[in-house]
Amino acid sequence: RDEANEIIEDLKKLSTTTYVDYSRMAVALFAIGSADEAFSYLEKAYQERSSQISEIRIFPWFSEFRKDPRWASLEKRMGLRKE
Repeated sequence: RDEANEIIEDLKKLSTTTYVDYSRMAVALFAIGSADEAFSYLEKAYQERSSQISEIRIFPWFSEFRKDPRWASLEKRMGLRKE
C-alpha cells in the first residue's frame, strides 16, 4: 500500500511536466482500493484513447472491481462486451 501511494504521488508530480497515461494511475489507485478515483482515471484514459487501458482486463487482482457497473460500461464502450 505504501509503495502504491508513492507511485501515485510520483505519477501526479510527473504528470505536471510530461505525459502520463491515466490507466497507469488507475492501476495504482485500484491497488489501494480507491475505486472511485481509479474509475475516474479510467474514464480519462478512455477519453484519450489510451492504448494501455485494455491491459487492465488481464490483471486477476482487479476481479472485485470488474463487478462494478462502471467496469462493464467501459468495456461495452470499448467494444469488449456485448451486453
